[in-house]
Amino acid sequence: MPLYVCSEYDKDYYWLFCLKFIMGAITFFPVLLSCSASNFDNFNTIGKFTFDELLEMADSGDHRNVDMLVRDIYGGAYETLGLSGDVIASSFGLAARHPEQPRVLGDMVKSLLITVSNNIGQLACLYAKQYNLTRILFGGYFIRGHGLTMEVITYAVRFWSGGEYKALFLRHEGYLGAVGAFLKTCKNNNSTERKALWSENYVVSSSNTPFSDNPFESKPYATNHSKGETDFNKVPPHDLSIVNFSVGKVPNPKHLIIAQKAEESKSTLKSSSKSTSQKHEISKLPNFELDRVFTHSLEMFHLLESPANYSPDTWDLTHDEEARIYWLGCFESCIEYHRAKAEESQSDTLSDASDRSHQFAERYKRFLRELSADPSGRGVLTVRCLLSAQQHFLREYGFGDVFCLQKRFENRGALSALMDRLGELSKLDWSNRQLSLIEGLLAGNMFDWGAAEAIQFLKEAPKNKFGAADFHVILDKVQSRPWLVDNYDNWIDRISVSGSPYRCILIFCDNSGADIILGVLPFAMEFLNRGCKVIMAANSSPAINDITYQELELLLHMIASFEPLIAESLNNGQLMLAENGQTSPCLDFRLIASSLVQLAEREQVDLIVIEGMGRAIHCNLNAKFTVDTLKIAVIKNSWLARRLGGQLYGVIFKFEPVLKSR
Repeated sequence: MPLYVCSEYDKDYYWLFCLKFIMGAITFFPVLLSCSASNFDNFNTIGKFTFDELLEMADSGDHRNVDMLVRDIYGGAYETLGLSGDVIASSFGLAARHPEQPRVLGDMVKSLLITVSNNIGQLACLYAKQYNLTRILFGGYFIRGHGLTMEVITYAVRFWSGGEYKALFLRHEGYLGAVGAFLKTCKNNNSTERKALWSENYVVSSSNTPFSDNPFESKPYATNHSKGETDFNKVPPHDLSIVNFSVGKVPNPKHLIIAQKAEESKSTLKSSSKSTSQKHEISKLPNFELDRVFTHSLEMFHLLESPANYSPDTWDLTHDEEARIYWLGCFESCIEYHRAKAEESQSDTLSDASDRSHQFAERYKRFLRELSADPSGRGVLTVRCLLSAQQHFLREYGFGDVFCLQKRFENRGALSALMDRLGELSKLDWSNRQLSLIEGLLAGNMFDWGAAEAIQFLKEAPKNKFGAADFHVILDKVQSRPWLVDNYDNWIDRISVSGSPYRCILIFCDNSGADIILGVLPFAMEFLNRGCKVIMAANSSPAINDITYQELELLLHMIASFEPLIAESLNNGQLMLAENGQTSPCLDFRLIASSLVQLAEREQVDLIVIEGMGRAIHCNLNAKFTVDTLKIAVIKNSWLARRLGGQLYGVIFKFEPVLKSR
């Protein structure tokens, strides 16, 4: 069992090279690497069973028929010693005591597997202690994704370290050597190329999904539609927010599929030797797909307090059964709504929109039900993953901007109301204006077409002449203080200083329409008037009705034509716009656009504002930063509100100042 202390990835180990690429800029090292595999490059099988067959025997065996347990020695007195009766006291102890008794081969194989795995875990803990490491990464042919092996090693590491060390394992380990070699070659052949990001596509990749579920196989929308071919690059861009982006030039995004299609592989995977014959059908091989981001470079956000410990997700649905059952059902119940919006977005431009929208609905429904049966089949299951998968399938079936029509008339309605809103704010004294600005942010956050209960409320609300819900009606819906999470007084204390309270404020924007125009923009203008610089960051690609960087840029230049402060701030660089690198309604600070990271570093950002339920509740509710942070959102889901101890439309206003001298 070779052991390596890795302070950085080693060029001689391709799969470590691959690991570093896949994890991007995440602070992962140092880590203890335990490679459990043979060092021999040439060997012959001398037994009658393959390693896979032995593992299957172990799964069906019962080691308690072979091993001597604590209960076999102490009877019922072991509880007084603080021991569990199932703890192994002696491997093969019963077999050694009564060698004449017949034994089941599966029982002995399982005992052997547990013995070896326990020893691996203990040795790894000893080495980890020697080098003061707490994370042990196990890899190699011996592990190969086998559940029992990983369970025993994990138990051993936890036992021998007293719970202080953590055992880590790799998904799709069998592919990593090939992928690492490929990426290493790519890097060597493109030395002048800017830093690129490779990440696993969790929607397509899985440990048990057959190839027939691969969305890249023979999609009818790809070519030769019944009424002629469709060129997604020639969809005419109309006016504000009507462009239906075809992300990745559907249906052929740039990606790397490591596993070949079944039809292409069956002939090459036949073996002439019984000892190496394929035991499983090719259709059952796992998929592993890597996506490469070509449009922009992504990296870890530099203002995270602890990059190594950062996780974007607030809840892990893999282990939270109640939450998992609810959210899977919630997303499935909303499929028809999103299908209809997808069809609506292209009904006037593409004749096959209805067919493709139904294909999306069926594929996403099947995806959710697969997760219900196997929650960990595609990595850690979170609300963020479910939202990302939803957007992924929409794009795969040719729907780049499902809410383009919704965004268009909501933007028009909000633009027509902007000057009245600014006039209302200008009449208020400083104290009342600050509260009204925050209430405007909260009201804008109600314009969320991804939350079922908010959708129903917006549909029933009185409309303006453009067909969008009236902003003042929504404003009256905002809950009065005290809020569920209410740090408003601390916020006011912080910004009530004379002069400019912050050097530069970075705002992660959420929705189009009233949210960005009547909520975020007046808030930003308040600080522009006080001399602060402001960076407004928006999604790089469409997701639900979230505003994109391209749309934000267009909107702000339109507003600059009649609002002098915006025009002046854009011209002198006090107001800056940036893309955040995100393509979903959530926000992952491990994968922020490099251009935004560099801009934030250059401008010395000292306040981060995170707005919206997806970005500030489903994600980043507990995230810590090295600068002041304001997280603000309305809870637009009854179940989530109860989980957080509040009510529907409850308010999260979480201000987290950094305690340091300024």
